Amino acid sequence: SVAEGRTCDVQPVERDPLEEGISPSNILANTEAFFALLFRLLDYNEVSARAWQLILHLPINAAMRQKVHVIDDGCDWCSLIEASSPYKLLYSLQIVESIATEQNVSRSGEDEKLQWCARFIETGGLERIFRIMQRVGASRAAAHSEQEAALWDRCTELLLRLFNEFVLVLVDREDAAAEAAAAAERGVAVDPEMVAEAFPLARLRTDV
Repeated sequence: SVAEGRTCDVQPVERDPLEEGISPSNILANTEAFFALLFRLLDYNEVSARAWQLILHLPINAAMRQKVHVIDDGCDWCSLIEASSPYKLLYSLQIVESIATEQNVSRSGEDEKLQWCARFIETGGLERIFRIMQRVGASRAAAHSEQEAALWDRCTELLLRLFNEFVLVLVDREDAAAEAAAAAERGVAVDPEMVAEAFPLARLRTDV
């Protein structure tokens, strides 16, 4: 015993996630080892369809969504929007769309979404979508089954929707810059903060 001078190794009690109210689907979706294995299975034609059906019944992987949502300067869209399989591409595009088209009831929330869209464009996200659009036809032609071809069709549809969404953001940005330039030509003093408030994207560079 400890009282007699001998040490006692106390093993920590392992917590059962199910007893703590964490669902099995959340464990699979957000435990990196489990989800990474499921995602790797999407590269194997023999099991990709079954792996995809399982993934569809899971919550969105929080780590993947976080990487897309928090865009840093070193953001690698080639790895975040992976086009090696229609399943991986569709999953990534759905995450992008959920952020880009999120409905906000507050002005600040809508401004934050527009800022995210502009940041996505600036860091090469829109270019990544465009490059994939250029190759998606060839990927569909090489599909191993009608089901895979249908998935590539869904990817194409989503790529087009996203491309349109981000082009509208570019137009918004150009309109903001044009408004500021026109005011300057008229000799109207423009408060940069007022312009930024009226046009959330005006503070961002327009050379994308």
